[in-house]
Amino acid sequence: MKQIFMMKILITFMLSAMCLAGFAQTNIRLNHYWENPYTVTPAFISNLGVAEFSAAARKQWVNFDGAPTSLYLTASTYLEDWHTQLGVKAFADKIGYTSAIDVSLSYAHAVQLSNTWRLHLGLAVSYQSLSYDLSKATLATGDVATDPAVNLQGVNFVNGDLGIELASKSWRIGIAAQNLLSRVPYFTNKLKNSTNDYTGYLENNANFAYIVYRSYSQNQFDFSLGVTGMSYSPAPATKVSILDNLSNTVLTTTAAGPTLNQAEVYGAIIYKTGPDYKRTDKLKLGFFYRTPSEAGAIFTVYFDESFSLSYSYDYNFSPVKTFSLGSHEIMLTYRIPKPEPCHSCY
Repeated sequence: MKQIFMMKILITFMLSAMCLAGFAQTNIRLNHYWENPYTVTPAFISNLGVAEFSAAARKQWVNFDGAPTSLYLTASTYLEDWHTQLGVKAFADKIGYTSAIDVSLSYAHAVQLSNTWRLHLGLAVSYQSLSYDLSKATLATGDVATDPAVNLQGVNFVNGDLGIELASKSWRIGIAAQNLLSRVPYFTNKLKNSTNDYTGYLENNANFAYIVYRSYSQNQFDFSLGVTGMSYSPAPATKVSILDNLSNTVLTTTAAGPTLNQAEVYGAIIYKTGPDYKRTDKLKLGFFYRTPSEAGAIFTVYFDESFSLSYSYDYNFSPVKTFSLGSHEIMLTYRIPKPEPCHSCY
């Protein structure tokens, strides 16, 4: 009976994965999602503390003019009696003269499958805003703010994320789809028919599928391995206006973004201290490679059970390397420890 029950769970998980594959969406992603997967999926439940808070900043492609700068803030709390996690996530991203803000609220529920495995189901609803600072944009034809070829207005949009995760003390196997409402015709048609011109920036869809393993031993060193697959679908066709100087008319065309598939592999070594029966993480050094041509490292210091500080550096081997010295990230995490005994902690 137990084997039949587990087979039903796995079949449900696979069917859900196929459904989520029908959607896809890109958004700002930190390397530190290996440290805090909540930045990627609302199904990640961190139940080691009463509450957990993190702040992260990313400076991408240093020395590249107009390169993205991102700021992330997350907060979550696990309600053990209700097997529920409530969370909030906010990020601000600036690329050249473009600024984006995303604030989301999430709900996740843990279903106990056995003494070892749990099923996490997560849902998030987000408010997104896109704006432009045309004073920082220039055109060879003249003033951006008065050029008839330029039609850039701010856009506000409501979106949603969905995640499913199988979790044990050592394993996390999950899928996530971001910005699902961007693919629902009712919502995209409202945006297209609004007074603001349709903007594809908020329509970048992405799917994530990941498997992460972490060893727990009484030795001084543990290790972690992970692999992630990411699928970014093109945004719906975006209206573009171009000024034809010969006929002095504005031409309108449509364009769709490219489809992008990526894979990422990750490995880390964790140094621990303390007695054999309860060792505590002190240092973690991880390395990752992201297709087609990006590699980096993540270094984390755990000051105690509450505080940790992480730094990440990655380098892109594509032609952007000619103009960039790589990307930097830093993340600070604070956790309110759970009192002993903790019945739900891994």
